[in-house]
Amino acid sequence: MDLLGKPVKIVDKGECLSTLNTLPQIKWNNQKLKNLSGKNEWKNHNFYPSNGLIGIVVDQMSNPLWGFKVYIIEISNRYYVPMTLKGINEISFDDF
Repeated sequence: MDLLGKPVKIVDKGECLSTLNTLPQIKWNNQKLKNLSGKNEWKNHNFYPSNGLIGIVVDQMSNPLWGFKVYIIEISNRYYVPMTLKGINEISFDDF
């Protein structure tokens, strides 16, 4: 599913991949997003993703070995959260 540029709501925070950016074997499309997309960065701001947060999908990553896509969600123009599709629902721009 292509959600790039679309608003989404976190519905299952357990689907957050909070340490994905620490795995050297994962190739990221954008180094800046990699640096900002994980709990090692979020702890500097006392932030952790929770159900009900909304944001925009700013990047998508996939790997045939994973069997799923990872969606990078920008929340509050500040936090970047890697999520699986199971953890998010697309919402309308009006709800955003």
